[in-house]
Amino acid sequence: MIRSLIRSYRFNRGPILLALIALALSIGASSAMFSVMDTLVLRPVPYSEPGRLVSIWRTFQGEARAQFNAHKYQSLEQATQTMEQTALVGGVDAVLEGPERRELFKAARVSAKFFTVLRTNAYLGRAYFTPEEERNGGPNVIVISHGMWKSRFAADPSILTRSLKINGSPFSVVGVLPPGFTLASGSYAHAEAYLPTKFSPEELEPGAGSDFDVIGRMRQGIGLVGADQEVRAIAKRLGWTIASMRVAPLAEERVRPVKARLVLIQGAIALLLLIACSNASALLLARLVDREGILAVKSALGAPPFRLASEIVLEGVFLGCLGAILGLVIEYPLRLILSYQLGLAEAPPRSPWIIPIALSLGAASGFASSLLPAVKAYRSQPARVLAGFSGRATRTPGIRNALAGLLIALSFMLLAASSIMLRTLFSQIRRGPGFRTDHLYVCSLPLPRDRRNLAWGWATDLIGRLHGAPGLQGICVGGPVPILDAGGYGYTQTENGERKVKVWFHRMEGDIVKALGLSMVEGRTPVAGEIGAILISRPLAKELFPDGQAIGRTLLATGEVKTVVGVVEGSREIGLDDPLCPQVYQAIPRDVGLPSMDIVIRSAADAATVRAQLDAALRNLDADLGVRTLQPFDQIIADSTAGQKRTAIPLAILAICTAALSAFGLFGLLDEIFRARRRELAIRSAIGAEPSDLFFMVVGLGGRLLAFGMLCGMAGTAVMVRLLHTQVASLAAIDPLSLLASGLLLALAVMGACLPPALRASRMAPATLFDQG
Repeated sequence: MIRSLIRSYRFNRGPILLALIALALSIGASSAMFSVMDTLVLRPVPYSEPGRLVSIWRTFQGEARAQFNAHKYQSLEQATQTMEQTALVGGVDAVLEGPERRELFKAARVSAKFFTVLRTNAYLGRAYFTPEEERNGGPNVIVISHGMWKSRFAADPSILTRSLKINGSPFSVVGVLPPGFTLASGSYAHAEAYLPTKFSPEELEPGAGSDFDVIGRMRQGIGLVGADQEVRAIAKRLGWTIASMRVAPLAEERVRPVKARLVLIQGAIALLLLIACSNASALLLARLVDREGILAVKSALGAPPFRLASEIVLEGVFLGCLGAILGLVIEYPLRLILSYQLGLAEAPPRSPWIIPIALSLGAASGFASSLLPAVKAYRSQPARVLAGFSGRATRTPGIRNALAGLLIALSFMLLAASSIMLRTLFSQIRRGPGFRTDHLYVCSLPLPRDRRNLAWGWATDLIGRLHGAPGLQGICVGGPVPILDAGGYGYTQTENGERKVKVWFHRMEGDIVKALGLSMVEGRTPVAGEIGAILISRPLAKELFPDGQAIGRTLLATGEVKTVVGVVEGSREIGLDDPLCPQVYQAIPRDVGLPSMDIVIRSAADAATVRAQLDAALRNLDADLGVRTLQPFDQIIADSTAGQKRTAIPLAILAICTAALSAFGLFGLLDEIFRARRRELAIRSAIGAEPSDLFFMVVGLGGRLLAFGMLCGMAGTAVMVRLLHTQVASLAAIDPLSLLASGLLLALAVMGACLPPALRASRMAPATLFDQG
């Protein structure tokens, strides 16, 4: 039977090839997605007893994953009974100074029990810190990753005897981690080295910034629910009135950064698979028309209907398995593409279950594709077929029309979703961060631990050294800079305590308005050295001072009374999908240490000139300072939307390809309908119907199918977008323009599929049609 099937396919290569391409793409993409999900979701995190590992988060006022400061972490560590051990991890930029150049690398600050919680052994040396090394002022030690050992030190076996100069201080390497070690947390997953926390007295204050994640290993026999209940109770005992804590599996951290993109791509692949099945079903329906006479003869000779239907099912399963084999061939490149779209550091390995999964998926897809044709073959009446349909010109088109409508509806849903994604992306890029990014450059300046209290002096000195540089239009130093490294949020209120608002604090010296390109609404910028004067954003002014009189008013910020001297329009903080945020711009306190400072320069000079000017100023300021590569702010904006681009643009390409595949599948269906109605068309032509009438009859059928499919697609799109909003909060709402663009593109595809059958109907002579009937 398979041999006769292959032989018959030789005469129908085009539709079969299209059906195989659709099945191979959909099954290959589904297999690649399974490998990714197997690595990120199904497999446990690569640590000992991973089920006992958890992340602990603070929660308050809509923040589900707020970080800890050192004081709050120590309170938790002392109070918890359900955790066997807890550890703390935070990020830090560090500068490795070599004989020829200084290199910035990503490091993590971890508490002494960090590697013990994860049960990680060293590849060389040791993977732990002693209490003495964790103490502020203790020995400077570092544990490096296997990748850093190979890439920066050429896998030197004597690395444990070397001393590295980091941030201006000597550090002893005490360990090299095993290959492939990463932290499941998305924030610090790719750290190249690990340093002990060494909390300064300022960091141990209750009001210090919250910049650390907390992980823990639950005691044997303790479940997630019990641990979660305990940390909530601890928060109440500690007197946290507006905050609490929650516990989540550490494995969730692996998928959290890409969860929204996973949902979108999974949905697109599912729609592609449905369309591929519909295409294959259209092909089998078309073949059924050609073989109705043969099947009728077999039935008349005694073949049971079940056997005739099983032949159709076997064809579908064979076609699906063949598509699965081709899908396995292209699974690897699709897995690479999928990993890039998700922003993964490397492609996950192929799952060992991928071959049986793909073949099962192919067989299931083939069976689903053959179901409608098999039912039609089972219910066929051989007497009517052999008698020329008993004088009836057409056969019931319900199955074919429903299948065509399904193809159009699914294609419309994917086109509309991708259109909405692209509109969301482009609208974010168009509205920008809230300040001008032209001629704007920024870099980060990590400060050595023993010189962090010099932040204010260095900032003012650096501004003075760069003042008057050719091309300079504005400069400010401090941080954090919106979009680049948003942080430092807290709460502020009017001096009488009437209103309390969550606000983002920015401590910066220099001309903030000119450097960042902020829009001044009213008032002025603070004068250098003006104590207690601040700028606030318009959203904060509206919330704190609804009467519109903000200039000269006072508020409580970081425990001190500040006077508002100016109001700016404000900017977005974390991403371009944020609204304009409540913000406070204030000078760097003279007695506060900063781990790093951002340097913001607006200059008409090119990047190389600005970098040379900055390097010269820093060398004169302190020879041990190192900076991150100077970046144009436009590049930072592009990086902030990279994840959305990686999803939206391929999704649009996939949608267009899917629309093309749907058009080909619809062409097969319309061609099958044309052949099924050729006797009716012959009769109409014989009694005087014009060729144009026959042409528009077929085109009109395509138009009705298009209208029906688009109506169903609009309903499906509304449901799909509502579901997507639960995963992608910034997704734009459905708008007429997106629906119109999707409908026009799909209409072009459908009309293109209608033209060949319509032209054939208008050009064939009645006698030829009767002869073919």
